Amino acid sequence: MPPSSGTCACRGSSFATLVGAGLAVTGAALQAVTRNPLADPHLLGISSGAAFGAILALLHTGMFLGLSTVPLLAFLGALAATGLVLGVARAARATSADRMVLAGVAVSFIVMALANLLIFFGDPRATHTVVFWMPGGLGWRNGCIWCGRSSCLCRLGSGSGCGPAT
Repeated sequence: MPPSSGTCACRGSSFATLVGAGLAVTGAALQAVTRNPLADPHLLGISSGAAFGAILALLHTGMFLGLSTVPLLAFLGALAATGLVLGVARAARATSADRMVLAGVAVSFIVMALANLLIFFGDPRATHTVVFWMPGGLGWRNGCIWCGRSSCLCRLGSGSGCGPAT
């Protein structure tokens, strides 16, 4: 029996709760490590690196590893950006957390500029995928798509809903 839209919304909200909890723990860890209450993945360049990797997967490499391609390349991009921030901070002999945050902001701007170049040179028909992915939507999960409303629409082959039929 196919799930009702209520069941789908419950699964989606549980997933969103887990994602939010993971992001909260990560943010608290970054703030504790840098001893800076303003430190977050955006200031340290981690989010820009993840966006670069995801954009690379969505627009240029294709899904060569199936559904794991985007998360894997996003994770590798985040790791590369983190390594770059640490390398810049070390090269500048930045010993304080404030200087590391400044290095992170500089790397973030550069990596995001490169990500925007990837969008510019990418397939214009596929850029809408990146535009909807970058704000942080949960997207497709178990046959559901989040549509900017509080409810989740389940596509049960009827062709109705707010996304292209697959």
